[in-house]
Amino acid sequence: MYDDRAQLEQAFEGVDTQRQLTALLNETFGLSLRYREMSVADYCADRIAELGEFVGTIIGGIYEGIRDGHFDAPSDFAAAAGLAHQSWKAWFAGLKAP
Repeated sequence: MYDDRAQLEQAFEGVDTQRQLTALLNETFGLSLRYREMSVADYCADRIAELGEFVGTIIGGIYEGIRDGHFDAPSDFAAAAGLAHQSWKAWFAGLKAP
């Protein structure tokens, strides 16, 4: 997703964990979400219970692939968009109502 480690670090500056990302969501949208870490097996079981075996298994597989880094790849975003990635904090700040 990012061309190099420096871009990745810049985009996630100050957001090192899923808990911190959840806190940004809560702050931005006035929510009270909680992050709960789950194993792949527990997540798959949860998604299967909610969505059925076929779709739940697919979503669980995507979750596992993300966790295992299968979707980590260099990005051409800056070249295509003509600008660098925005940090998560800057992106969320732009969503806040004036």
